[in-house]
Amino acid sequence: MNQEDVLTKILTKLDTIESDMANVKNDIVGMKDDIVGMKDDIVSMKDDIVSMKDDIVSLKTDMSEVKEDVQSTRQIVARMEVEHGKKLDVLFDADIRDHEKIVEDILPRLDKHDQQIDTLEQHVVSLKRA
Repeated sequence: MNQEDVLTKILTKLDTIESDMANVKNDIVGMKDDIVGMKDDIVSMKDDIVSMKDDIVSLKTDMSEVKEDVQSTRQIVARMEVEHGKKLDVLFDADIRDHEKIVEDILPRLDKHDQQIDTLEQHVVSLKRA
């Protein structure tokens, strides 16, 4: 192998090395772009996490308000049940008193009707004898 062949081989190898270096350089630039994109994604994710934390705080506040509303509603319902029970007691007592009054009004009339029936029965018996 002569000197020209060696130089040609060296030049070919250098060209290959230069080409490989250019590819490595392109790969490094691509990796840098990927890293920049990943950094942007991380910043975006951090913003999303902050927003989610705010949403969680808001939800906790809302849940606390809902719990207070439920407790208040329970108290109102319990009070209404007690008041309703009292009103029912008054209605039933009034209804019973009304029935008792009606019965008290009817009893004297029933006694009078019994006496009239007894009188009529005695009159029928005396008419049958005659």
